[in-house]
Amino acid sequence: MVRLFVEASDAVRSQLASADAARAEIVELAVAQASDHLQAAARTRSADFVTAKDYVELLHATGQLHEAQLHGFAKEGSFDKVTLALSLMCKLPLDVVERAFVRNQPDQLLVLAKAFDLSWVTTTTLLFMQAHASGSARPQLDQHLASFSQMQPRTAQSTLQSYRTRQRAAE
Repeated sequence: MVRLFVEASDAVRSQLASADAARAEIVELAVAQASDHLQAAARTRSADFVTAKDYVELLHATGQLHEAQLHGFAKEGSFDKVTLALSLMCKLPLDVVERAFVRNQPDQLLVLAKAFDLSWVTTTTLLFMQAHASGSARPQLDQHLASFSQMQPRTAQSTLQSYRTRQRAAE
């Protein structure tokens, strides 16, 4: 469902931006906000999401949300638990993390993993999950490993902070 929202939003955004390039930034913001509202409404009606949210938030509130739980959620293929956990761990809005998964752009996921100092094993599991969520082929792990290894933690943390700042500005 999240992938459908993102793909539809991207298609609408492209059409509207090409129709009026001068207003592309306004269109981008409006479509993103509308998509976020629709996704939030869909989440609140999902019993599975509510259960996952309660569980992950309890782990976080009690200081038990760590990489091991995130890795386990990813191995289970639990999209809701993984995105909720990363959202809490990285202090990012849930919709930002969801979009990182459903778009076939692993760089953002690599930044989150590096900024939070996740292991390559967990990062690989997340990349496979992202490939499945985005409907893409098997991720190019060698290329991603090189990017992940070369990325400096400070650079990733700085990029993560810019994600947060951009999100606050959009609100």
